[in-house]
Amino acid sequence: MENYDEALNLFLNYKVFLEKNNLSDHSNYVRCLYALAYTYSKRKEIETSNQYLKLGFQKNEKNKNERMYSNLLLISGINEFFAGNFPKSLSILSEVSEIINKNSFDSQNLALSEYYSGKCLMKLNNDRFLKKFETVDSIIIKTKDATSELRDVYPILIDYYKNLHNKDKQLFYIERLLAVDSILYKKNNSLSNAINKKYDTPLLLKEKERLIEDLSSKNSKLFWLLGIGSILVIVLLFLYTQNRNKAKLYKKKADLLLTESESQVISIEKADLDIPEIIDTEKEKTKLKLSDEKLKQLSLKLQEFENGNSFLNKNMSLDILSKELNTNRAYLSRSVNELKGKNFSQYLNELRINYIIEELKTNTQLQKYTIASIADQAGYNNSESFTNAFRKITGTLPSYFIKALDKKDVNN
Repeated sequence: MENYDEALNLFLNYKVFLEKNNLSDHSNYVRCLYALAYTYSKRKEIETSNQYLKLGFQKNEKNKNERMYSNLLLISGINEFFAGNFPKSLSILSEVSEIINKNSFDSQNLALSEYYSGKCLMKLNNDRFLKKFETVDSIIIKTKDATSELRDVYPILIDYYKNLHNKDKQLFYIERLLAVDSILYKKNNSLSNAINKKYDTPLLLKEKERLIEDLSSKNSKLFWLLGIGSILVIVLLFLYTQNRNKAKLYKKKADLLLTESESQVISIEKADLDIPEIIDTEKEKTKLKLSDEKLKQLSLKLQEFENGNSFLNKNMSLDILSKELNTNRAYLSRSVNELKGKNFSQYLNELRINYIIEELKTNTQLQKYTIASIADQAGYNNSESFTNAFRKITGTLPSYFIKALDKKDVNN
């Protein structure tokens, strides 16, 4: 109720009581010191307040109470503000807000910390004070709790936007202020003295009506905005429908993938080892000609390459494999085309995706990995390359396939 003189006598008597009963190491003693420091700060007796803060910090070293530490630190930051040490106050209050947010401590103290941070920024002519005051406003509206001290943010915001001729914001914060006055009235059963200093309720209501009248002239602009907004909504609905249909397709493909065998999922065709048909065209004449024997040798080597899972090597390329198979790049490229019916890049991707699909089907632990980790297991350097390859080959995404596997496991 802001009766600081009466509160001070009660807190001092409580301190004596705790000391007489040998409770100066109790957590309640630290709370009492905090209350005294807060009360003296409100009375603008900063030096005395700081003395109780110092003792409070010392006592709290034993209790290691982080909430009480943040409370004491809050008063320290407020005292630095009253002393005119704005940068130092900002630094302390920033730490207070961080501790409160991290531990979900008292939102009222967070509002106080942000309020005095905003006042420091105002003194330093820094427009970031707006963000701080907006945070205070959001806390008040969310908690439906306010003090006459925190109420001061609204006249400041109203004046700020009045100078900018921003009537929308003026009206917004006038309505906010009326709501806060209602909260204060219910809380204290009477309006605080500060309410009638500059922005009493009748004046606020009159100003609100004037702003509404001015803003009514903007109706034509609003109609245009509504028209544009309607178009945007239609576009968004179209995109939403497209994405939804795509999601259904991915789910359908994922379910289908569960029932398909390895050979059905990815058709890495094994060509017949007879001499391939030679097409007599000018284009084909320029290509390298592979003998039947050479083709058979490379086919066997490729089979060993597949069986040994060497394709999971992240650095695997046409050049590297040609060296490992003791052949040249051109021969290997042509062999893959002849034997597999696709280029080397497609061949490598299909081997990897085919492998990881079977692994996911049989290894429930792998299903719990992140997409990035699964991509690493499949021989990809990043999840994006893996996801793109998976989608092109299977028609669905890894995430949808894993969900389908989870659903299957649950049903079984």
